Amino acid sequence: MAGQHEAYLLRQISVFKNGTRANAPVMSAVAHTLTDEQAKAVAAFLQAQ
Repeated sequence: MAGQHEAYLLRQISVFKNGTRANAPVMSAVAHTLTDEQAKAVAAFLQAQ
């Protein structure tokens, strides 16, 4: 995930959160706990790695 574009990461977090991508239950559970601001911060951090 490190180095991916922020917009891509935000989309992935969103689809995990809304259940569209349900093939990773651990990631879905984590995504459900993130606020929009936290998701943006995670995506920005990962992009910078």
